[in-house]
Amino acid sequence: MNHWLEKVATFDYDMLNNPEFKEDSVREEIIMPLIKALGYDYKGKYKIVRSRKLQHPFTMIGANKYKILIYPDYILECDGKCVCIVEAKAPSVSLDNEECIGQAYSYAVHREVRANFYALCNGKEFRLYSTFLPDPVIIFRMDYLMSHFDRLSAVMGAENILSYSEKQIAKDLGIHLKMLSAGCAEQRFIFMDFPIYRIFLVEPDTYTIDVTTVIDGDKYCGSFDFNYNTLLQLRNVLPSDALEKLKGPFEGAPICVEMIGATIEVGINCTLGEKIYENQDEHYMPLRVCDFQYAHLK
Repeated sequence: MNHWLEKVATFDYDMLNNPEFKEDSVREEIIMPLIKALGYDYKGKYKIVRSRKLQHPFTMIGANKYKILIYPDYILECDGKCVCIVEAKAPSVSLDNEECIGQAYSYAVHREVRANFYALCNGKEFRLYSTFLPDPVIIFRMDYLMSHFDRLSAVMGAENILSYSEKQIAKDLGIHLKMLSAGCAEQRFIFMDFPIYRIFLVEPDTYTIDVTTVIDGDKYCGSFDFNYNTLLQLRNVLPSDALEKLKGPFEGAPICVEMIGATIEVGINCTLGEKIYENQDEHYMPLRVCDFQYAHLK
């Protein structure tokens, strides 16, 4: 057992009950030894970067616009590439908190980071997430670290994290927006000039379009669901027989209409969907179209 692993494995976890043991203590007494045990250091190929300054989008206070700077606790790098961010929380903070998860996710997908993994630890529990998936890749109680360390090292270890054999597909737009909005289901999102190449009837009175977009250099795939009344907002730009075909009836197999020879561009006003779906290839959350703000042929 290396020195750093022994340090965190033999830590007296009863200390977490001390009200003076706060977030800074979690960073120094638990997280730092753990990430050093995983093969990272302040210099060399596998590097720890503490509190790097990142530029947050502008915010408005009154009539004035201000820059906000954010500082992830730890950024882990392999050969200069950011691979994971690690955020410390006080023992009193639950890692189920959606705002905490969303904050760590937003650091990982930040345009100056673009790491595929992010982790949270409050001293009691450790969670490792992939930015491709909604649920933790690994989750365990810290006092059971030794039962989980080999698996954690196989994914997050300095020599393994770049070659971890998780299937990497385009990130899902709906899950991305859910993470950034900390679960605020009523939040509205506006997308302009999205192209529609095909429309599916996938369930009775449920239509969907698929789009691909780039946000801060990362590609996201999104699904947008809507009902027949919303479909009618596109009737002036749909091919003449498309609307009749899409009326169904739905008999179990999806009905598809393709825009052959033309592309419809739309403005979309939408909200988060109601749930995350899973199949053998991916997790995804369809967004729900409230209305098409405009539609024209390109």
